[in-house]
Amino acid sequence: MKQRILIVSNRLPASAKRRGEDQWSLDISAGGLVSALLGRQGDNNEELRVTFDAYKRVNQMFADVVFQHYQEGGVIWIHDFHLMFLPKYLKDHDINMKVGWFHHSPFPSSEIYRMLPSRLELLRAVLCSDIVGFHTYDFTRHFVSACTGMLGLEGTPEGVEDHGRLTRVVAFPIGMDSDRFRQALELPEVKRHISELTQRFAGRKVILGVDRLDIIKGIPQKILAFEKFLEENPDWSDKVVLLQIAVPTRTGVPKYQKLTSQVHEIVGRINGRFGTLTAVPIHHLDQSIDFHALCALYAVSDVALITSLRDGMNLVSYEYVACQESKKGVLILSEGFNSTLTEAVESSGRRGVDQIEMELKLHPDLKGPLKALCDDERTTIIVLSGSDRSVLDDNFGDFNMWLAAEHGMFLRPTHGQWMTTMPEHLNMDWVESVKLLCSYLPIWKDVEFGRLQARDMLQHLWTGPISNAAVDVVQGSRSVEVRSAGVTKGAAIERILGEIVHSKNMVNPIDYVLCIGHFLGKDEDIYAFLDPEYSSESKMKPEAGSLSLDRSGRINSRNSPSRVHKAAAASERSSPSGHSTTTSNHDWREGSSVLDLNGENYFSCTVGRKQSNARFLLNSSNEVVSVLKELATATPGYKSSAADF
Repeated sequence: MKQRILIVSNRLPASAKRRGEDQWSLDISAGGLVSALLGRQGDNNEELRVTFDAYKRVNQMFADVVFQHYQEGGVIWIHDFHLMFLPKYLKDHDINMKVGWFHHSPFPSSEIYRMLPSRLELLRAVLCSDIVGFHTYDFTRHFVSACTGMLGLEGTPEGVEDHGRLTRVVAFPIGMDSDRFRQALELPEVKRHISELTQRFAGRKVILGVDRLDIIKGIPQKILAFEKFLEENPDWSDKVVLLQIAVPTRTGVPKYQKLTSQVHEIVGRINGRFGTLTAVPIHHLDQSIDFHALCALYAVSDVALITSLRDGMNLVSYEYVACQESKKGVLILSEGFNSTLTEAVESSGRRGVDQIEMELKLHPDLKGPLKALCDDERTTIIVLSGSDRSVLDDNFGDFNMWLAAEHGMFLRPTHGQWMTTMPEHLNMDWVESVKLLCSYLPIWKDVEFGRLQARDMLQHLWTGPISNAAVDVVQGSRSVEVRSAGVTKGAAIERILGEIVHSKNMVNPIDYVLCIGHFLGKDEDIYAFLDPEYSSESKMKPEAGSLSLDRSGRINSRNSPSRVHKAAAASERSSPSGHSTTTSNHDWREGSSVLDLNGENYFSCTVGRKQSNARFLLNSSNEVVSVLKELATATPGYKSSAADF
């Protein structure tokens, strides 16, 4: 017998009212369960209690219809919050039915969800499904948290376990057909629309909003924000236009009728205030537009503005990006918008925290003090980083300092050329395969989900690109690094010091060292190398903090600085940034011989509270800046500015 998929969905939220014995009427509703699940709980709990029996009765009606069409071996696919009781009724009828339930709206945190009077019944009904799906990982986590906190069940990485029965809870982000939109841009009708719109709004920046006229879409808030922009920038009133497409929905519901009137009132007031006889700042349409016109709007817009108060996987953002073939506009998303787009700008005027952390920029208050320290002939500054050469060039290219990129695999003398510091004969064929694998993984805002994805990535790495490669996999709190075997900052500093000794023809030993860093555990060996209290033998042994991951995910400490001479070469393929590199052939063992340190002239500082081999603690980067400013004041001729303190 062929397997069939029976899709069950109710397009609109509804409330049911009893008209007589076994007689019910369905009315479209915007409140109750809908608002509660969106995290917008109101004062209608009593109404929800009264209508909850009707809600269950409606679900039973759907179940009766499913029974009529179901065939053994088929799969039932249920959609959204209108039918949360349907999985229970289906399983009560036939426990062997394969049932899946997918939630298309945001699922609230457990603190919000617990305000629902019938919260426990709804959860248990949904858990009768074999698999439960949500748009994003956030929603799956909220659902599992509600089940564990309110029902006392066991949450697992796979889902929720109830007395040995597992209901899988999975995130299934929806997508869109990008090729359809790109191909539409080549159609004559779309090109005609683009030409008309370009002429119509010539000389003006176009901001586009495409939303359902829904309470959660934040249309009034968007228009009011645009009004504030015009108030603060009156010279832009004739240089920018907001095109807002508001697709009507639930037109028979009083709440939505009130919302429509509110939007019209705001638009009229703003156009009357900032408009002229020939132009108005807002074009608002209460209608759907055809596909070709929509593609043209996406193509000509300079900005797409999506200001949902609470939303799931809204595809407008993806459609806009797909149509930005020739004009590269800006996508602005609200904080209430859930998306996997990592380069979008938040409506608060900043990018996500994860993006800010990835943008490695020199602290602006540090430029003056750092220049003074670099210009002091008695002082040598070394920046040793895991970043690419281009990142160090962009931030420190104008300073008289030594730069070491990719954990010391590349070294640049003061105002010199980049050189490789490892033998060139080593096999680096694994690099391109690892880069290809990493290119498929986005930057995850959710740390917990990111760690789960990192675990999956490690499995792919060990079974594929690096299965037979001489590499170490180093996992930080929010990162995974693949390095040539033996590459650590402790191993690199000896080679760097050796190169500095050779370059400067140094005779006198180095009698003062300040080492500041926020290192992964494996790189903590740099403190052991510099610390005069460590014996020379112990410096060659693996440190407790020098850790890596084997292919089973277990921690090991099999690498020591002495293995650096067997480590992989840093060839051009490992960092194709267009830099010219040469190979240095100096004896790196010169480096350790020029250190004349004791407990009074060696200072090591870790940034941020954690277990470390460093002697001192600096709580934040701001404290690092303060320390370097104090050191700069001791250099000859340094003049501090008010911004320095």
